[in-house]
Amino acid sequence: MAIECLVITFILGAIVFSFARADRIRWVIATVPL
Repeated sequence: MAIECLVITFILGAIVFSFARADRIRWVIATVPL
């Protein structure tokens, strides 16, 4: 059960991290004038 919780937490963390990185890249692109 602990291993399953670890896997779920890892997957959720990876999804949140990917979303945060995408938002940061989008924010940088929107901020820097092209």
